[in-house]
Amino acid sequence: MKKAIFFFLILASAVAFSQNGTLRGSVIDSETGETIIGANVLLKGTYIGTVTDLDGQFLLELPVGIHDIQISYITYATITIEGVEIKNKEVKFLNNIAITSEEQQLAEVIITAEAASNTEAALLVVKKKASIMLDGISAEKIKLTGDGTAAEVAKRVTGVSIEGGKYVYIRGLGDRYTKTTLNGSEIPGLDPDRNSLQMDIFPSNQIKSIVVSKNFTADLPADFTGGLLNIETVDFPDEKVVSFSFGTSFNPYVHLNSDFLSYEGGNLDFLGFDDGTRALPAGAESNNIPTPISGASPEDVNAFVRSFNPTLAATQQTSLLDFSGSFSIGNMIDLNKGGSESRKLV
Repeated sequence: MKKAIFFFLILASAVAFSQNGTLRGSVIDSETGETIIGANVLLKGTYIGTVTDLDGQFLLELPVGIHDIQISYITYATITIEGVEIKNKEVKFLNNIAITSEEQQLAEVIITAEAASNTEAALLVVKKKASIMLDGISAEKIKLTGDGTAAEVAKRVTGVSIEGGKYVYIRGLGDRYTKTTLNGSEIPGLDPDRNSLQMDIFPSNQIKSIVVSKNFTADLPADFTGGLLNIETVDFPDEKVVSFSFGTSFNPYVHLNSDFLSYEGGNLDFLGFDDGTRALPAGAESNNIPTPISGASPEDVNAFVRSFNPTLAATQQTSLLDFSGSFSIGNMIDLNKGGSESRKLV
């Protein structure tokens, strides 16, 4: 008996759950009459729903009963159709449900972007749009070359050569006829006898691009003939950046040869500093230099001469490899003085 009752309850539940009907219809624009593709058709208060197809039609299976149907679509006012009766195994039609367009004031959206100017593609665009003869090299290509200074980078630009390892020659004309700027601004050189800037003082990892202008325009300075070379530096870093690099080069015809002509220098020559090897004797720095004309004895004159380094000729020694190294650190610091934001590069 218990088994019969249990079986009857299961059968009754299955019959109850199987009592479903179908809602079918279409959604159109109230003004144009065009069908709405992708409109949401939802049984209000539930997650039961569907969307209209490419013809604006929808088909939704619902349980038997009286329901409220909600129609919504972006930029259209949401409507609710109340009292829709669904009968068992019957199809309810709601054709041409019209929804009205609704203007919505959206919040302002600001999209900002920064054009990449350190790539070869960006440099080619600049050259293409320029009305003058331009050539240059970008940071993207500089990384591939492995050059350590701006002097080594600049000589890779067509028409540019480097004299003395640091002075720029453009189209064969020397420093008197060339101009070097930094970020478009004129800067003084370290040598008062030369017009061009020493290019070896700029590390290559701080260069965004080097652009050479080879003729005149109204926006360029008028004190150059061969060309104007502009060094564009990298932007301020958004976060702390620390970099270190070391490089070396080898030429079998020059390096590690025992017959290389050199001179007797100090232990700090490789850093560009003298450790005192080239220092003059104490007596040579005064105005009372012993000479026969001043009445000094031959012994005093001889002692003064012998106080100088007797080695004046070149010596032969093994040549070392060329090497270079660089270290850089950068960061943005918010000083926040007086409530205003102030930043600087460290």
